[in-house]
Amino acid sequence: MFAHVKCQMSNVKCTKAFTLLELLVTIAIMMILVGTGVSGLSRYRQLNELTLAADEVKDAIIQAQTLSLSPDRFDAKQYEIDKGVDATHYKIVVTTDAIPPSLLDIKNFTIRTGVTIISIVDQSNISTTIIGVYEVPTGKVISGSKVTLQDSNGKQIDITLDANGRVDVGRVR
Repeated sequence: MFAHVKCQMSNVKCTKAFTLLELLVTIAIMMILVGTGVSGLSRYRQLNELTLAADEVKDAIIQAQTLSLSPDRFDAKQYEIDKGVDATHYKIVVTTDAIPPSLLDIKNFTIRTGVTIISIVDQSNISTTIIGVYEVPTGKVISGSKVTLQDSNGKQIDITLDANGRVDVGRVR
């Protein structure tokens, strides 16, 4: 790779160095490799955010089911996972047996930045705001649904709660 070899006959001393052209080509190749890696990393990060958001929703669904199986703290009738005030929030709510029945927010969640809930449909394929409902104290699913999350690039992922209580996170599409 040493293109320039200059030997001085009087001293028998040789100097080896890279030419300017060789340095520029090497830097250009490195810049191309770094640029390709950064764009790939950016896409990976966006898909990872969507997957992490889906996992967080799944964890909240499982947490509501666990609460419905635990000893009753609120004189609860059922636990729900509901869509919150907008498409970036959801919450666990308990319905009590008090007269009149009341709803208490147990825990509120915010979806990761750039990810929103775009649809919730129940098992009859009807649009709803309720992600799932669990009966106390059996933990039986009263209402299951399919939640679709979407990131800012239009990529989507589904979380499904079936009638048996199984929660599945689909693949990013």
